[in-house]
Amino acid sequence: MVEGEATLDGQAWEFRWQALTCDTPPLLVGWLLRLEEWVTERSDSDPPAPPWLIEPNLQFPRVRQSNGRAEISVELNLEFLPPDRRNGRRGTGNPAVLTLRATAEEVQQAAIDFAATIAQHPVNPAASRPVGEPGN
Repeated sequence: MVEGEATLDGQAWEFRWQALTCDTPPLLVGWLLRLEEWVTERSDSDPPAPPWLIEPNLQFPRVRQSNGRAEISVELNLEFLPPDRRNGRRGTGNPAVLTLRATAEEVQQAAIDFAATIAQHPVNPAASRPVGEPGN
C-alpha cells in the first residue's frame, strides 16, 4: 500500500493505493539506505539509482544533493494525482512532480520506519511461487 499526503502549487491532497508488489518495499528500503550513505559522504559521484520500476504511477526520476540534503523528485500519476487531475483520467502522462528535501538522518529514519512497517507484514515465500512449482 502506498499512502501519503502531498501539497503542490498550494493544493493539498491525500492518496492511498495498493500499488506495490511484495518484492518492491525491500528494494526501496535498500535504496533509501544507499541514498543516506551518499548524502552523508557528500559524494560528487552519481546518486544511487532507485529501483527501476517501482510502480508506473510512482517514480523517483531524479536525485541530487543541495546544501547537505538529498533532493528527491517524486512523480505521482493516476491514482496518486490530486483529485481534480485524477477524475476521468485513463492514461498516464502529466504527473504531479514533487521535490522532497531531506537530511541524511531523515532519509535513514524513513528507511528504518519503512522497514519496520514491512516487518509487520511478512511475505510467505511458499505463497509467492508460481503455480506448478513444488510446494504448491
